[in-house]
Amino acid sequence: NAVSASEIALSWADGSGNESGFRVERSPDGTNGWSEAAVLPAGTQSHSDQGLQAATHYFYRVSAFNSAGSSGYSNIADAPTHPAPPPPRSTPQSRSPE
Repeated sequence: NAVSASEIALSWADGSGNESGFRVERSPDGTNGWSEAAVLPAGTQSHSDQGLQAATHYFYRVSAFNSAGSSGYSNIADAPTHPAPPPPRSTPQSRSPE
């Protein structure tokens, strides 16, 4: 879920009892370009992905890992960030007499 123009909050169910941690990956289109967004400790069930571009759609998948390797990926989740806030309005400044 988008939290702001630069942050998306993710959550998932921890279906594993023996993970060492979770790997969160992000993609611009849900098919290609997957990159690591976070590596999180065991038991984690949420993550806030920050520093994102405004008004941009992102796709995510999560896998658990331990010393034996990685699990399969979760279902892909997606969310767009909010649009950038408008710039502040400039108000005419009144000049005081000198």
